Amino acid sequence: MGILRLYLALCVVGVHSGSIFPWAAHDGHQAVQIFYLISGFYMQMVYGANYATPAEFYASRFIRIFIPYWIILALTLALSLCSVMLHWQWIWTSVHPYFDAPFQHNGVMGVLVAGISNITLFFQDWVMFLADDAGRGLVFTSDFRTGSDPLYRYLLIPQAWTVSVELTFYLLVPFFSAMRSRTLLAIAIAALLARIYAYEVLGWKNDPWEYRFFPFELSLFLLGMLSQRLYRRLPVQMRKFRLKNLGNYVLASVFLIGVLAGA
Repeated sequence: MGILRLYLALCVVGVHSGSIFPWAAHDGHQAVQIFYLISGFYMQMVYGANYATPAEFYASRFIRIFIPYWIILALTLALSLCSVMLHWQWIWTSVHPYFDAPFQHNGVMGVLVAGISNITLFFQDWVMFLADDAGRGLVFTSDFRTGSDPLYRYLLIPQAWTVSVELTFYLLVPFFSAMRSRTLLAIAIAALLARIYAYEVLGWKNDPWEYRFFPFELSLFLLGMLSQRLYRRLPVQMRKFRLKNLGNYVLASVFLIGVLAGA
């Protein structure tokens, strides 16, 4: 699983910085959605085994996510503010919208929502579904790219929107973990049908509906949880299977990457 997560992380890096594999690999959309599946698997696995109460689980998620995020956010702000003074344009872009007369481009509410989401991490995915061009007010949009000044420009760490989606799922983990598998499967199917309806009837096949809308992605999280429940039912001998030496790990890695690259 660690090898798979490393591969997926490199796929995401490749999207933002150029291909890093000498062969065809998954794109960022696919990599993020596979991460959702893995997240569901792990949360089902650790919630009941490691935490006695939902409060313990939430505290653990807070320490693991918010502390590193705030450190990176502080460094981003520090470097960006230095770039403003020293005219390093390549870093300045992170905070440029806030210094470029923001309320002449966007409304107060839109800038405020995006600004708060930078601090709280929550709602960064929501920013992709909102528009607030100057003089028009904060409204829902099915395509954030159609506005003259999209609100995502105010996200200081734009890639963190995926963490915002994950946080929504983590809030629900204690409730989902208490549900029966048939209930989780029913919810997953409902989420999948909602995605199909939006795609085929409403015509919302564009970004951000592809992988940023939590109700649609919920099916992936829940399928991850269900797969972990199924895994627990496997015979002990199958669950305890381990590769014995470094050579086997290398061979397994080459095989896995080859399979994924050909997918």
